[in-house]
Amino acid sequence: MKQKKLDPIRFLALIMLILNVYNIHSFKTEAVQRTEEHLVNMMKTDLKIFEDWLFDYVDNVDLIKSQLNQLTLSEVNYTVTENKHLAYNFSSEFVHETYIGFLDGQFTSNTNWIPSEGYDPRERSWFKDALEKNRTLISNIYVDQISNHSVIAISTPLYVQDKLVGVLSTDLYLEDLTTKLLTNRSSDNFESLAINDQGIILANTSAPSQINKKIDDLFMILFDSARENPGYNTEIIDDRDLYVYYFSDKLNCFLSAKVDLSLYTNRFSFWVHSQTIVNLLFWILFMGVLFYIHILNERIIETTTSLEEKNTSLKVINTQLETANNLLAYRAIHDGLTGLHNRFAFDDLLDELISKGFQEQKYVGLILFDVDDFKVYNDVYGHVQGDAALSLLANEIAHFCDQALMVARYGGEEFAIIYYDQDIETLESISKGLLEHIRSLKIPHKLSDYGYISISGGVNAVIPDLTTSRGMFIHQADTALYRAKAKGKNQFARTY
Repeated sequence: MKQKKLDPIRFLALIMLILNVYNIHSFKTEAVQRTEEHLVNMMKTDLKIFEDWLFDYVDNVDLIKSQLNQLTLSEVNYTVTENKHLAYNFSSEFVHETYIGFLDGQFTSNTNWIPSEGYDPRERSWFKDALEKNRTLISNIYVDQISNHSVIAISTPLYVQDKLVGVLSTDLYLEDLTTKLLTNRSSDNFESLAINDQGIILANTSAPSQINKKIDDLFMILFDSARENPGYNTEIIDDRDLYVYYFSDKLNCFLSAKVDLSLYTNRFSFWVHSQTIVNLLFWILFMGVLFYIHILNERIIETTTSLEEKNTSLKVINTQLETANNLLAYRAIHDGLTGLHNRFAFDDLLDELISKGFQEQKYVGLILFDVDDFKVYNDVYGHVQGDAALSLLANEIAHFCDQALMVARYGGEEFAIIYYDQDIETLESISKGLLEHIRSLKIPHKLSDYGYISISGGVNAVIPDLTTSRGMFIHQADTALYRAKAKGKNQFARTY
């Protein structure tokens, strides 16, 4: 018997030992993981800043494009060089050329460069790609004829007076891209690069000589992975190099950053002796306490089990009773079909307000109305459809009159809305708005004079005195309702 009692303790001892070993292993990697997470966040931030910087040029090109669209073609193409409409400040530390190639082969720019004889912008890749894809994009790398540097162009189809006239473009030098990546790094140990959608390196902080060359197999794998997995991706290669990379849909290019983890932490350390000792002492103490608790628990379990079972049964019964009581209380004052308050709740509140209004000398208001020709509606469409129509109307009335003290189903197709401290002019305005709202629903009623369900009602508001009674007050509103019916329905009448 003692052996059986000790079995759970031995089992827990084994569990605690496993947890202890796991805890030691977790502790030894915790610092490494925190370092990796910190480095990943830093590199993400660097890449995001670079992406935003580059995308700012795209936004600015689109801004110039929208401004040029307001001009005439002669204004845009008024000069070949130093075009004032293209002299836009990109708020950058780098100098850029902005230019337009027209559909007829003409060319204008913000510089003093004059195209050589035979130069045709329509043969340039930036011109062809922008027209072919019909959007703002970053072109493939080409050699700028002004500076003889390798550049990319941010190009977009240009419209003047909403008519396509050519391509607007601005240049970015590849060395400027690399310079921006270098100055943007949070750490000198980070290596960053940018690759266009053709797999050509646009910028590389670790190997500038690789710019304008095809990426190698490793980056081709990461490139393909980034296309398939949107957002930031992280990967550790050779248990040392940590990569953060993603494909920017905005720029249609691949951005990546790398860091050598060995510069920051020793990933191969395993035993942290001080932590091992602390863990062992903790679990030994824990096991002693656990064994003592186990002895005490054995003595208590038998006496508490039966009480717990009884308490559980009582809780279930109490919950059922509480649910039943709540349901009965709700049904006592609510209409089962529409969910609105019922006649009993209406009568109680009206009695209370008449007394209160007499004491405070404030108005008690009532809007009483019913659905026109509803008996005919039920005869034609059936009672199921009739109930559905009443439920829909009740929901619309409750939402429209959400400032009322109560919206009630008075009986059958008749509804009542109670207001307090509102004079009859205000209630008359509310009733007109409600009437228009119900008309706007246009619930079909083919035997109605109007072709859709309508309502008619009476509006009453009084400051109660000693002679005011609920029955009289309702009768006055009901009399106004019948006057509205007599006048042709689909309207409200106020009491005299």
